[in-house]
Amino acid sequence: MIFLVLVAIVAIIVITLNMIDNSNLEKIENHFKDKNCKNIVYSKGSYKGICNDQVMEIDNGFEVNLKDDKKVIKLKDNKKIVCLGPGTLRLVTYMQLQNRLLGIEKSEFRFSVNSPYSLALDKDFIKTLPVIGQGGPGKMPNLETLITLKPDIIFSSLLSKEQIQLIQEKTKVPVVALSYGSTYGGNNKNQSKT
Repeated sequence: MIFLVLVAIVAIIVITLNMIDNSNLEKIENHFKDKNCKNIVYSKGSYKGICNDQVMEIDNGFEVNLKDDKKVIKLKDNKKIVCLGPGTLRLVTYMQLQNRLLGIEKSEFRFSVNSPYSLALDKDFIKTLPVIGQGGPGKMPNLETLITLKPDIIFSSLLSKEQIQLIQEKTKVPVVALSYGSTYGGNNKNQSKT
């Protein structure tokens, strides 16, 4: 009898927590819709979206205060950017920020007609940019070059949490981890939210 009571109490708690979580998710989703955000991704307990000229991240929790519980990085304030990792330049190009590039990974010099984003890149401009590293999944950039270039913001993909923290620590520049989701490049367990 005591066992049944305990099971019933646990079931009530789980159902209540699920209802609270669903109502928070609805609030967060509506907030992103009101801000005309695109490319909204839910990953590791937070929503991330590209909203006009900013990247917004909202953590999910038992109580969500949309005025205080969000991180916003204004893209228009970041005139000098760097992209690290596969797919990052593609996403930045889709955000129409490619003209703000300060440096480029060596792997991005291979232009392909099969990649629509490469058609939007000014190849002459790209070829003048300094190389910041080899590129590829999990490959670290040349930190000295990044420090010398002094970007306002660094976008990354497929770097581990430790790598992102090291880059932020050494360069003193915020790093925004981007992702296509769990189906791109395998399981993104290493992808970090920063």
